[in-house]
Amino acid sequence: MAGWKPEEGKETGDEGLKIKLTTAALLALGMLLSLAAGLKAEAVADLARIPAEVKVLIVGPGALQQADARPERIGEKREGTGRLLDYVRGGGRVLVLEQTAVPPGVLPVALSERRSTMTFAQLPDHPLLRGVRAGDLKWWRTDNYVSANEIARTAQGGARAVVVSGSRTGLSHAPLMDVSVGQGALVMSQLRVAERLGVEPTAGVILQNALDYLASFRPTTVSTALYCPEAQTRGVLEGLGLKATDVTAGPAQADWAQVKLLIACHPVAGLEPCLPQLQALLQRGGTILLHGLEPAELEGLKGLLPTEVKLGKYHGAVTRLPGAGRTSRSSSSTMPITA
Repeated sequence: MAGWKPEEGKETGDEGLKIKLTTAALLALGMLLSLAAGLKAEAVADLARIPAEVKVLIVGPGALQQADARPERIGEKREGTGRLLDYVRGGGRVLVLEQTAVPPGVLPVALSERRSTMTFAQLPDHPLLRGVRAGDLKWWRTDNYVSANEIARTAQGGARAVVVSGSRTGLSHAPLMDVSVGQGALVMSQLRVAERLGVEPTAGVILQNALDYLASFRPTTVSTALYCPEAQTRGVLEGLGLKATDVTAGPAQADWAQVKLLIACHPVAGLEPCLPQLQALLQRGGTILLHGLEPAELEGLKGLLPTEVKLGKYHGAVTRLPGAGRTSRSSSSTMPITA
């Protein structure tokens, strides 16, 4: 296991990097990072005891296979890799390179047996893909496979699929994901970045991008309001770590001038008297996220929409309409609106 710290004069962010690596990956990653990012190695002995000054952690290929998979007992304090998400919630930034297995509860995703020779940029403007062209995500040297044990796309949480793969049935997997957890960031790559260092040029580009992205990451916070009459939905949002002002009981008394993001969940009839305030929110650059609407509710809020929208029944993880591009969200019942 090893870690890195920036050399003097290198622009790699204001925090030291500490990296957990398997022995097999150490030389390849160490060589690349020393040359490309000017980083020095430093040991990280235990994920349960990550020093407080460490803000970026990189988990090397296969490192999580050895994690303790014991089920968590009531009242037991989690140890080892079970604390990885706690570290991220507190503001840590983590890059997880390709794994073959992940014990339950360690990461908010599940791996599959899928591997691909062709993958696609879902978010081509994401910093992780800076300098990466569409053709760079296909047919990697030397056996053509770009990814292995791909992440099954999740339908919940703050996960963004940066690179996707799939078949005629849909883009069901994401070999590169960026996940917001609390105040931190979690980048998970099942692209064969570490395995193909020095062989496939794109692997080095993506790794360098990931280091740059995490080194400069700062959480984005905005003044958020929540309108959610259903207690169960509100509980789920709170469980995800949402911090918002609850305006459900009295939307007419809300200080809308300070709100930059409104999350409104079915049923939303109580918001109709506040339509002028919501229109003003959009006009000043704010965002409204409408979730789980029924057709009649959409009719009542149609003044917020820049074009006609119709709701239809759909069952599935990913929606793609004829002639439309790939979607970056997995739920057809959730509608973000911006000015």
